[in-house]
Amino acid sequence: MKLDIASRKFHTHDIEGKKSYAVANTPHMMRILGESLYEDKILACVRELSTNAFESHFRAKNPKPFHVYLPTREKTNFRVRDFGTGLTKTQLSTLYNVFGASDKGDSNEFTGCLGLGSKAPFSYQGNGGTFITTSYINGIKHIVVNAKDSRGKPTMVMLKSEPTNEPNGVEVSFDVKIQDVDEFAEKAADIYKWFKIRPICKQGSYEEGIDEYEYDYDKPTWKLARKRRSYYGSGSSKAIMGQVAYNINEDHFSGDHLTILNLGKLHLFFKIGEIEMAPSREGLQYHEHTINAIKKRLDEILKYFHDMVSEKIKNCSSLWDARVLLSELTDGELSFLKGLSEKVLWKGESVSTSIKVIDCNITKFEKANSYRYRYGSDSRGMVVRQENDASRINASKKALLYYNDMKRGAVTACKDKIRDDNNIDAIYLVRDKDELNKFKELLGATNGAVKPSSDLPYNAPTRSGRTGGKLSTVFKLKDSEIHSYNNRNAWDSTSVEIDNETGVYCPMYNWQIEVGNTYLQNYDVQELIKCLKKLGINVPKFIGIRRNATKKFVNSSNWTRIDKWLENQVDKLLTEDLKKIIFENQRALRVSDKAFYKNIFPYLSESESDVYKLAKMVANAPDIADNERWNACTQANRLCLRITGKSKIDTILNTDDIAKMEERINKDYPLLKHVNCSYSHSKERLKDVADYINLIDKVGV
Repeated sequence: MKLDIASRKFHTHDIEGKKSYAVANTPHMMRILGESLYEDKILACVRELSTNAFESHFRAKNPKPFHVYLPTREKTNFRVRDFGTGLTKTQLSTLYNVFGASDKGDSNEFTGCLGLGSKAPFSYQGNGGTFITTSYINGIKHIVVNAKDSRGKPTMVMLKSEPTNEPNGVEVSFDVKIQDVDEFAEKAADIYKWFKIRPICKQGSYEEGIDEYEYDYDKPTWKLARKRRSYYGSGSSKAIMGQVAYNINEDHFSGDHLTILNLGKLHLFFKIGEIEMAPSREGLQYHEHTINAIKKRLDEILKYFHDMVSEKIKNCSSLWDARVLLSELTDGELSFLKGLSEKVLWKGESVSTSIKVIDCNITKFEKANSYRYRYGSDSRGMVVRQENDASRINASKKALLYYNDMKRGAVTACKDKIRDDNNIDAIYLVRDKDELNKFKELLGATNGAVKPSSDLPYNAPTRSGRTGGKLSTVFKLKDSEIHSYNNRNAWDSTSVEIDNETGVYCPMYNWQIEVGNTYLQNYDVQELIKCLKKLGINVPKFIGIRRNATKKFVNSSNWTRIDKWLENQVDKLLTEDLKKIIFENQRALRVSDKAFYKNIFPYLSESESDVYKLAKMVANAPDIADNERWNACTQANRLCLRITGKSKIDTILNTDDIAKMEERINKDYPLLKHVNCSYSHSKERLKDVADYINLIDKVGV
């Protein structure tokens, strides 16, 4: 690789002489070049020897892959064998063994140029500072031993030269510590992932360790790796040159360039010489030349995406529609382009999804999550937040534009719309009709995107009806599934005739049922209604009312407040048969070691002993988990308990003292206290314990 070295001319006068700098041939200096250069010694050995092998094939015009022998636990030896040009004896002694000497510095067809890579095995401590180089050239094999002397200085020993039938090329090999075997395979996978022609592995394996990239965008000079889940990221961007990948240090970039780099798995490909690597090839040198080359590539990517998005929106009928589509794209498949859309054009105009509006009376309505804590109860839900004099419009397919053409009710209509429509997150209302044209011009909304507020459904409150009975605007609990985090969407607007209809009313605050100082969750009440309907019980009309309407319903004998109705439901559901089932089930549940007594019951002889009675009670206890009447009763009782602090079911449970029975059992059968809680309930051992119990019952000890 040609190095980008700038030269400067100096004009001198009356100089005494000139001398060149040199590198001292000392052990310390050789250690710096041979050992300290690389931070990751194993990666350096694999990378440097493999790139040299690949480039030797390129020079020899050999399209076939070179061979690599990875260390295994049986054969702890690493070898790279290429079939390129080979090295003569002279080249070995004058080029190969000289730090900084290279025959690749005059061409950008090769990655190497510093004359350091072939000495990388000196940096690995697991080989004792020794590696063997074998050169095959024109029927002669030259074997060279590269080792460190007693002071750590690298040396070369020409071992022998002999005839051979092997094809031309070079083989480098050295021993590996057994604990490094797996790491060599991992590092080989990291290196060979980027090779155009991957080597044939003759020993060991690296292929299964390669995590192949799938690209969303695969271009000749850059690639963006396929996104995982729903976002990009989780991996630094890389610059690839000469089949070596370098992590890009983002500290040298800002603005749009940094945003693109932060995508994560972005791979930029450069020709040899376009960027400059560090001497160790473990990173890049961030000179102006390298930084500008990366910026140029990033500009190409930015232009590609800007052009692509402009193409997608070019058929939009208005600038506002283009804004909405751009917002949809950057919220979806092109989410990684958020913040890069300022240069997107529609018919020559810049498209922004956030538009500043000045001197327009705009009210913004948007959904927001709410949290409320009161009297020991918390609740979460959705509320509509109103912002008067909004100064910014955010384009979105979930945003609607309206202007006020009503004498009254526009604000209420907008709030009702955003509450009732799950597909809408925001509404912008132009309060002054005279500012409508200016508003349209600012947004580019020229195709009917801004609608009159009178198009919205609006239920004006009615205080009296034709029937003579009082009409009241109320809310009906929905039959469809509702969620605890969205209380408003649990209710639909409706109306009732207070004097002519009957049912259950629920005072509400912030769209939650409010009874005294307690709040009930809407979905809990809905679940109870479903349970009752499963039992065939007729459920009356269920309505929610605002606080200011409470008095009208309290004074009417046709309507029952929810807490009174709940108490009546518990009384109706709690039949004598259900009480008996509850008693038997709950009594068995109070036994301290239910599993033991249930499992041992089949092996006990019938008797009047406490242990037999307890085991029989547990074994025959009814399972009420699937009893629909029980489920409905407990649901109603739970809501009653929340309101009154009292449970009607708990009084059933205080009917028998199981603890006294267990005390008598522990006294009469003393060995059981060592068995019950820790005993392995195998069939054979249960029989042994049962024999012990039966014997005591029989003898009467």
